[in-house]
Amino acid sequence: AINQAFQHGFQRIFFNIGSLMDEEIDKIYERYPHDNRIVLSLFQETYDKTIYQKVFGSYEQDNPKSNFDRRLTTPERWIKKGFLNVDIGILLGINPDTEQDIEKLIKHANYLYSLGAEVYLSLPRIYQFGKMTRLITDDKYIEYVRWLKRACPWARVIITTRESVTTIKKALPYIDVVSPGCSDIMPYTWEGEIINDERTSQFKVADKRSRPSEIIHELQIKMEVK
Repeated sequence: AINQAFQHGFQRIFFNIGSLMDEEIDKIYERYPHDNRIVLSLFQETYDKTIYQKVFGSYEQDNPKSNFDRRLTTPERWIKKGFLNVDIGILLGINPDTEQDIEKLIKHANYLYSLGAEVYLSLPRIYQFGKMTRLITDDKYIEYVRWLKRACPWARVIITTRESVTTIKKALPYIDVVSPGCSDIMPYTWEGEIINDERTSQFKVADKRSRPSEIIHELQIKMEVK
């Protein structure tokens, strides 16, 4: 998939994956040594270990994602192996103390930056998660994005596919990368909107979209008017 993307002219590949063991990082490095077109995209979700294990489990044999420490150390080990780009983040709403999570994300970002990394930061938020009620309002979300950008001006802040076009437009002054696609599996059809199906999608998005090009077109219009 990475090779195909490069052949199609993609300048950056965001390698969105779970935590990696050293031997797995070695295998990627053998194939793409010092290839800084690849960005490791790995969100810690929450820096509170107790909450993390409550949500994702604590028995690694059944669920590799439950290994909190391996997930936390993967970006550092990725950089020390010789790669440059990392994309880290938290899932807003999973921890009741959102501010604490953001402060730890900033601390983590600063540490990776001190290792020489080019750091991307993401703040996806929960729209639907069982009976969870800790939802972040639009205004609060923009406030958090603004806080992150002020604290880490050297980082490239990403707004994710979870957000509506309206929210993306409001956040434009504080973000560097727009992710206009979809989280669903093979979501695009010849006609109509993406299905936004909770049975196949990693998460439900705020609004249904037809294609990424439409989002980019709307953003271009806003930027030209501005």
